[in-house]
Amino acid sequence: FFASPLSHGRNKLQLTRLLLAGVDVDRDGTDDIDGTQLAYLGVSLGGIMGGELAALTDAYGAVVLVVPGGRVSSIIIDSATFRPIIGLVTPPGTSMGDIDRFFPVLQTVLDRGDAASYGPHIIRDRLPPAGTRIPSVLLGVVLDDDTVPNSSNYALARAIGVDVVPPTLRPEVGLGETSAAPYRFFHTSFPEYIARNKLSATERDDCHRLLAAACAAWRRLPEPA
Repeated sequence: FFASPLSHGRNKLQLTRLLLAGVDVDRDGTDDIDGTQLAYLGVSLGGIMGGELAALTDAYGAVVLVVPGGRVSSIIIDSATFRPIIGLVTPPGTSMGDIDRFFPVLQTVLDRGDAASYGPHIIRDRLPPAGTRIPSVLLGVVLDDDTVPNSSNYALARAIGVDVVPPTLRPEVGLGETSAAPYRFFHTSFPEYIARNKLSATERDDCHRLLAAACAAWRRLPEPA
């Protein structure tokens, strides 16, 4: 389903339609997937692409985006992992001013498919063809992530319109605090992940359990008045 980056969004929508139509995995004549209980979990690139999907369909009642990002050009210029690449591809004689002017131009090219461009249409300004059901949104951030920088995480959070579930570990302009469901912003830190994004199988399992516990607690919170 994901052969071409240019068709990722359409492929996910097509897959969603197939799930809604019913999937009989074991071929016993009964659908094994309940199309009314779909949820989306995307991590890193999956989180980045999940914003578009959540804005273009209301099939998913819950959307969990872990270390996602908006304004994807900032993933290059602000990321400790990807920024060194700039020096490798920059022509001789190019100044830092030239580089700084290039990235806003690059972002205007990317805006049409950027997750932050779709963010406002996830829980607020729903697009008519996408349906009217508003998903519960959980957005997870790793502080000082060296791959998807926090500047990109927060750009998407502001675009979607979610706030931080307290306690706030690090205040960020444009993000307040909330304790009400259904829209929330799960803000945590995995020290091993921050170090170099190299997790052992045990560490990955620990992260999965933590996220599952957070989601369970999130669902127990009361709906806003």
